[in-house]
This record gives sequence, structure tokens and C-alpha cells, in this order.
Amino acid sequence: MSKFKYAIVVFCILLMSGTFAYLEGPVIEFDHQASDPAGPGSGSNDVRLFAASKKLYTVTDDGAGVDVVKEVGSGSSTGINYIDNYDFEDGTVTGWTAYDDGAVDAPVDGTGGSADEISVAIESTDNQLGTYSMEITHAGGGSAQGEGVSYDFSVDTEFANHPQMMKVEFYYYVSSGTFDYGDSSDPTDPSALTVYVIGNPASANTVIQPTPFTVDGSGKYEGYFQTNTGYTDYRLAIHAIDTSAAFTMVFDNISVGPSAKAHGPAMTDWKSFTPTAANITAGTLTGRYRRVGDTADIQISHIDPTGITGNISYQFAEVGVMDTAKMSTATAFTLGSAAYYDAGNQTFDGVLLVSGGGFAIQSSDGAAWWDGTAGQPVAYGAGDDIFIRASVPIVGWSSNTVVSSDADTRLVSFTAFAGGAQTVTDNDLDEIDFPTITQDTHSAWNGSDTYTVKVSGTYNISSAVFGDSVAVTGTGSNALAVYVNSTTTYFIYSQPLSGSVTQPTNRVGSITLPFNAGDTIVIQAVLNTTGAAWTVSETSYLSISKVSGPAAIAASEVVAAQYYLTSSQTIDDTSSAEEVVFDGATTDTHNALSSGRFYAPTAGKYSISYAVYAGTKGGSTTTYIQTYLLKNGTGAEYVGGLISDLAADKKYMLNGTVILSLNAGDYVSLWGEAGDAGDDSDDVTFYGHATNQLTTMSVSRIGGVM
Repeated sequence: MSKFKYAIVVFCILLMSGTFAYLEGPVIEFDHQASDPAGPGSGSNDVRLFAASKKLYTVTDDGAGVDVVKEVGSGSSTGINYIDNYDFEDGTVTGWTAYDDGAVDAPVDGTGGSADEISVAIESTDNQLGTYSMEITHAGGGSAQGEGVSYDFSVDTEFANHPQMMKVEFYYYVSSGTFDYGDSSDPTDPSALTVYVIGNPASANTVIQPTPFTVDGSGKYEGYFQTNTGYTDYRLAIHAIDTSAAFTMVFDNISVGPSAKAHGPAMTDWKSFTPTAANITAGTLTGRYRRVGDTADIQISHIDPTGITGNISYQFAEVGVMDTAKMSTATAFTLGSAAYYDAGNQTFDGVLLVSGGGFAIQSSDGAAWWDGTAGQPVAYGAGDDIFIRASVPIVGWSSNTVVSSDADTRLVSFTAFAGGAQTVTDNDLDEIDFPTITQDTHSAWNGSDTYTVKVSGTYNISSAVFGDSVAVTGTGSNALAVYVNSTTTYFIYSQPLSGSVTQPTNRVGSITLPFNAGDTIVIQAVLNTTGAAWTVSETSYLSISKVSGPAAIAASEVVAAQYYLTSSQTIDDTSSAEEVVFDGATTDTHNALSSGRFYAPTAGKYSISYAVYAGTKGGSTTTYIQTYLLKNGTGAEYVGGLISDLAADKKYMLNGTVILSLNAGDYVSLWGEAGDAGDDSDDVTFYGHATNQLTTMSVSRIGGVM
């Protein structure tokens, strides 16, 4: 730190004390102190300032005659750091202790036991910042699962009375050995070392998982957690999962402190919604949207639109109400673009204009509205598709809001070439193989024809499929498409063909689409006309890359889900519990339904409620029906509903609500149980229906910015 910066710091301190001072130039010089000077004395409110190792420090009294030394400017974004031995510049790791909690993936209390694999020591050779750093070493003789290093700290009473978001931050790097960073997008595949916080470790031992809780190899960790009401004491745990590889990781400038509230334009992840269409009676209609400041970025796909009765228009009530006050004109304002794919022929472009709180589509030349009854833009037929991209200002959305500071900038990239000849028949959309991989950052390619998305986000897909020239006859098209989840086809190139020609089978195109983790991507090509088979050139390629994540995500982003049974489920009357497998969703903001369960997309407190519409059979002698929720399929049962003394051929309603702390990847499931002699005639039915929600489970994350 320069003398000038010292002067600025002193100037600020004088201002905060109420004394005005004018400093011109570097007027104050601090001599290096080989040891910490004495504090101001027991009970004093004074602050003493000194320099050591090119850093500026304060010395204060803790109220009981103990000196407290802290570096000026250290700590979180608010300047507060509850980790006293954070930079190890005293040449010790005082306060940092190795522990063994047994073979567990999350700590129990983060203290005690005898750590055989994990050790902690001071490091002065491979140090990161200053003279010393801390190193955590895994010897590699066996599994380190359940071992770790922890540090006890206390927060101000204010944050026990009024819970606050805290930020955990540190720098790190692997100085030797092999370290497994896992998959930061998959909570079930964490890094070899993870980060946890233990609340009230003297008694409650409340295990808190910050978001995120894994290190990703970037060299800097930033995670967030919320303090609990009544808790001032906490323990920071750097915890090992099941790993046998030896490594040494170096840590420095570890801080825990209040998270500052950042303001800026909010941007959310893509979410699914159900749009509605006017003057169209059939077809598969799906939509996705994301918030970008005060505007909704909307994508709509309409597959096989039929039953056209007039001008085509679309509504998006689930997203919000269009804010026409932010438009230069409420009727002629252009909201985006549309593409109509006429199967086997060509693509027509259109523009979106405001219509009845949604938008209608006009040809790009402004000549006519899209209306199938008038043959606009073309006579509608089977296999036709409409794709829409709109940007719509929404009432109540502001371009400036409180946001979190986590930026998802991980590189996700894939490139592969055809590598060899592949024969493709005409008139069929054939999946193209790309076996020669040049880059695959997340091991997402299956080796031949399918890319499985590992990290949710928006992706750019670019492909070129080249082929030899073939003689074709008749009317058709030469096309290239992106095939998503084995259900939806997005054409990225389409060339109409007519007559008898010798046709080069080349096609190039690209598209940008939102994806969730687990979605699949396949490239398909077709020469849709009468002709010979054609051969794919080895120079054909596929490139997939994730668009950089949002610089800011709304800290109050909603996590909510509503699931139901689409058909009835039988619960055997054997007094053995059976899991209720939900298979329908009316709301699922983060696509968290899997195998009938809710999987938490991020750590937090969740409110979970259920309602079961159950019935006994005629002549039944079932003695009871019981329902309850389980976290991760085991352990304590939550909010169990119980009805006994049942009558035959009767209907019953069981329900309950609970608030649970869930870590990313934890799941909640509903279970049912019926008791009697095991006779099939006495089984109980949990009723389901394709549209009516009879048996349901609702989940929502509680709270937002503190």
C-alpha cells in the first residue's frame, strides 16, 4: 500500500470521527512494526493504527482488555470479516483444526475425531498472498470422506436478531497432486473439498450449505448463506467427500462477513410457461421466458398448428401484463420476429405487432397478416411449424433491483467433426454422427450423435453438413435441423427444390436456444425429394457453446412447484410404505420434478405441503391410511397424516405442511401407507386425474433478499 493510500485512509478515519482534515500529498509515513503494538487499553473505544509488511492495521479493545488486530480494508464487501486468522501472516494456522466426522458427505458438527487423511499446516513456499498461506493436504493413503478443517467464529448480535445474508470468500489453488473439481452444475457430483457452515455448534449443530458449496477451479470461491435467528456462533468447515487421490490445496484471505446489497438490472434463468393462441384450435404449443431488467425475453414454439379460423395471435398471461406505457406506440410497436416453416418447402419471415395484450403476426413486407383462412403466409399443412422470439416490457418490472453478485461465466464448449463417410437415405431426417471430437469441456458427447446438456443456460448451436452431389427429381427440400429431447425439431437451414437437378447436399445453419441440464441435442439432415442416397463429408462439423451466464441474477428469484398425480395410484394394505410418484406439473420454475420427487435446485428453506384424496374399496376392512414426507428418502418423517376407523367405499382427504432446510440436490418425496390383512380387496386408492388435481404436492422456497 502506498503512502498516498495511507493518507487517504487516515483522512477517511478523521472524517468519520467528525474532525475535518485537509491532506495535501503523501504527508503521513508509517514505519514497519516487527510486532503488534499494544492496544488502547481495557474498556477503551479508541483505535490505534500501525503498518506491518506493507499493510495497514488497526488495534482495538474487545471490551475485556484483549487486543483485536485487523487489516484495514480486509473482510467482505462491507469491510467486516469474522475470521480473525484469515491471512496467516502471523505464521500460524491458529484456530484452524482438522476433524473427522465419520464417512459422511456433509459434516455432522465439523469438530473432533481423529483425522487420518486430512491435515492443515502453514505454507511459506507456495503461498498465495503475503508471506504465509494455509495448506490443506490429503495424504492419499485412503478415503478422506468425512474429514476436514474447521474454524469457529461469531457474528454480531444484530445478525442473530435480524438474520442477514453472509458471504464466504477465499482464494485457493492446488499446489500438488490431483484434485477432483466434480461438476459444478450437478449437486450430486461435488468437488473433493466442499464448504459448509455449522450454526450454533455448541448445541444445535445446524448444518448450512452455502450457495454454491463447491469449488470450481477458478481460484476464487464466493458462497452465500443466511444467519439463523438467535445464533451468534458458527463454524466454517472445509469438508472432504469420498476421495482417495492425494493433493495439497493452498488457501488465503478467507473471509466471512455481511453481503452487501448490489443493485442492477435483474436477469433470470429461462423458465417454461404455457402460452395461448387465438384462432388456432390445435397443435403443440410451448413457451419459455426469462427476465432481462424490465423486459421479458419470450420464445414460443407452435408445432403442427391447425384449425386456423382467422388472424393468428398469441398471449402470455403467465409471464405478466404488457407495459404499453414503455412503447412509443401501443399498436404499431414491433415486439419481435416469427418464422413459419412450411414442411418440405421453405421458411417465411414475419414481425410481431401488439394485439390485444399479446401479439399478432404480419408478413415481413407488411403486405398481410398471417391468416391460414386467407392462405397467409402459405396454405397451412401437416408438419408445418411456427417459431417466435419476442421482447416485451412487463408491468411492475424495474430495470434496477437488488441482485446477487454471482456470475455464471464457466466455459462450456463442444466441437466435433464427422470424421468419416456416413451414408444417408433420402426423404428421412437422419441423425448425423460426429465421432471426431476436438473439444468437450464437460464430457457431454456420447461419442456418436447426442450432446447432453450439463449446465443449464442459453446455448448457440452451429452446424454444417456437407455431402456429395446427387440427382434429384420432384419437389422437396434440402434441410438441416436441431432435434431436442427426441421431441422437438428446429430447422436451421431449408432450401426448396423443384424439378430434375443435380443437387449438392450442403447445408449450414445456427440457432440460439435455452436448455436445462439433462436436455439432449442431435443434428439431423434430409434431402426430402426423390433421389439417391448421399454421403456425409468428413469435413462436416457441429459446434455447441454456452452463452455466458447473466452478470446478475435476481436475489429474490422464485423457486416454486405444484405437482399432481395424472392417474390413480394403488397403495397396498400391507402396512408397508409406498412412494407416491407424481407425474404432472402445473408449475415448476426450475424443472425440479424427477422420478416423482422434488429436487431442490439451490439451498434454502422450503415450504412443502401436500393433499391426498384417498378412497377405500367396497367391503374393505382397511384399518388406517397414513401419509408423510421424507427428506432424501430416509430419516425423520414429516407432517404425517393419519386416519383410522375407516369405512368401506368412502373417500378421505389427508394433508400437511412443513418447512424444511434443503441443500442443492436434496429431494422431498411423499409416502403412503395402508394397514390391514394384506388382502388386495382392501387396498387403498390415491386418486389422480389427467386434468383435475386430486392428489398434489406444492413446494416453494421461502424469502428473498435480507
